[in-house]
Amino acid sequence: LEFRRVLFRSNIAQLYFFEDREVNLTPGEVDTQSDSDIFAELRGDVTDSWNLNSALQWSPDDNQTEEFRFDVQYEPNVSKFFTVGYRFRRNSEQQVNARLRWPLGPKWALSVTERYAIDEEQNLETTVGLTYDSCCWALHCSSLAPLGLSCSRGSSPAQGLRPRWPLRLAAGQSASPSSDSPVCR
Repeated sequence: LEFRRVLFRSNIAQLYFFEDREVNLTPGEVDTQSDSDIFAELRGDVTDSWNLNSALQWSPDDNQTEEFRFDVQYEPNVSKFFTVGYRFRRNSEQQVNARLRWPLGPKWALSVTERYAIDEEQNLETTVGLTYDSCCWALHCSSLAPLGLSCSRGSSPAQGLRPRWPLRLAAGQSASPSSDSPVCR
C-alpha cells in the first residue's frame, strides 16, 4: 500500500439558476439573477509541515473581489500548529489573524489566538489558553483580553475566563466539536 501526498489542489465554482428564487432573506423580494459569484479555492502543500490556503469570491457583475482569504500554516504534527492569515471582505473588514497550539509537555498545551482589524486599527480578540489532556478527559481554560473576572462556558463572546471540559468517547473522539485536544493514540 503506497500513500501519496497531494501537493496542489484547486477548486472553482459558480451556480447557475434556471428559475427566479422566490425564497430570500428579504420577504416579498424575488432574486432574478441567473448566476452567482465565482468562488475559487487554492491549497498548496509546500512541504510535509508547511501549507498555503487561499479562497476568493469574485463578482462578475461588479467586476471586483467580494471576499478573499489567505493563510500560511506550519503543522509539523497533529498536536502542534501555527497559522497566520489575512481576511478581506468588501465594504466590511480587513483582518490579520494568528493562531498557535503548541505542546508544553506530554499532557499540557498552550493555545493563542490573535485577530486584528486593519481598517479600525484595533485588536478584535486575544485569547490565551492552557489545555490539560489525559486522553480520557481534558480541561481547557482560556482567557480573553482584557482579562476579566467574569466566567462563561463554551465559546460565548464574554470576556474573562472560559473553562471547557471536552469529553472523550471510547474511540478517542471528542464529544465536544470545539475541542482543541488531539485524538488519543
